[in-house]
Amino acid sequence: MTGARRSLWSRARALAVASLGVPAARRWALAWGAFLLVLTSWPSPPSVPVLSDIPSFDKYVHGILYGVEAFLLYQAVRWPGRRGFSGARILAVAGFLAVFGTVDETHQAFIPGRSMDPMDAATDAAGALVGSVVGAWVSEKLRAEPTS
Repeated sequence: MTGARRSLWSRARALAVASLGVPAARRWALAWGAFLLVLTSWPSPPSVPVLSDIPSFDKYVHGILYGVEAFLLYQAVRWPGRRGFSGARILAVAGFLAVFGTVDETHQAFIPGRSMDPMDAATDAAGALVGSVVGAWVSEKLRAEPTS
């Protein structure tokens, strides 16, 4: 890395570490999870005219929402003595969110104007896996990069 690029990365890393420590990541993960529950408990949500015309647009939204939650959970959960990339943590976070997404889809069957869609649950799980892997990658990059 060039000196200027390394300096920029070091500053970005220091900001990320300072703003997304474990306690902060836990608060953000909890807040995002609550946001997901509020969104999915909303009876008969309005459609967005331009976006609703895009085929399977809701699947992209599901993947992104659960990917963000997985990223935050990966940062929030720590294995004792293990920082950075962890396959076990990826599987634990993705597995937890796959179950959470399935339960959430089941709960939507009881909300007026909503329906249960198994493909939404599958997309939630896929988004969670991608978000966990990205969280692991970022965590590993932050651990490996020198701070000075």
